[in-house]
Order: sequence, then C-alpha cells, then structure tokens
Amino acid sequence: MVRVAKFQAQHGLHPVVDREFDFGDVPQAYAPLRDRAHVGKVVVRVAGQEAR
Repeated sequence: MVRVAKFQAQHGLHPVVDREFDFGDVPQAYAPLRDRAHVGKVVVRVAGQEAR
C-alpha cells in the first residue's frame, strides 16, 4: 500500500469523483451505483467533513 501511495504522489494521480452527496442523501447516492450510471467515485460526505 505504501508503494501505491508513493506512486500516486509521484505521478500526480488522484481519484475521479463523479458525484457527491450529503449523508442525509444516502438513498439517492445509491441510484447511480445501482444504475451503473457513474464514472468514478460516488462520495458521501459525513457531517463535519470538508470537501477536498
């Protein structure tokens, strides 16, 4: 895992975020996953967490 993190840092790789949802919208967050309509990560924000 350390090697992967090092590789990502060296090459400027980062995850692709398709959509972001608030924690209260978790049921809606599953829709793109269920429908396979996402390209990248579907993020659920937890209270007190800032978007990156």
